[in-house]
Amino acid sequence: MIMGGLKGRLDGNRGAGSIRFRLLVAAMICIMLALAGAGWGLERLFYHHVKHRFMLELEHDLRALLAVLKIDEKGRIARIRPLLGPREEQPFSGYYWQISSAGEVLERSRSLWDEALPLPPDRLPDRRHVSAGPRRYELAGLRGAGLLAAEQALFVRRTHK
Repeated sequence: MIMGGLKGRLDGNRGAGSIRFRLLVAAMICIMLALAGAGWGLERLFYHHVKHRFMLELEHDLRALLAVLKIDEKGRIARIRPLLGPREEQPFSGYYWQISSAGEVLERSRSLWDEALPLPPDRLPDRRHVSAGPRRYELAGLRGAGLLAAEQALFVRRTHK
């Protein structure tokens, strides 16, 4: 009996109860958990990077839109020239802009077709609460798609002549 136990160890017979096998299984589980955690972390990092870059592009386009606007003698907003090209012209392209005042849409991109962006209620009651930069948020978009949005409050001082 003692000889049989020694013979098994000398032959290299490693059963499921051996310490090497248990350490190997534990190492494989740890490696799989580490790979899963690293994959999840990289996915989140990539998602936030792409979202941040897209928001920066939205803010750039928002400034470009503000740059091509003018206010006529009657206080109406008008565009001096087209803004961005094909993205704003193709209906439901996923790239939209609109100019609103007191809940009324004054002007919008052609890509919105006859729709309006479902903006949240205005949380800026007067000029004292306006921030220097645009507000960023996510909203339920057209046809059920989620949208990232950048919004800039703009107050126009009217001068009397």
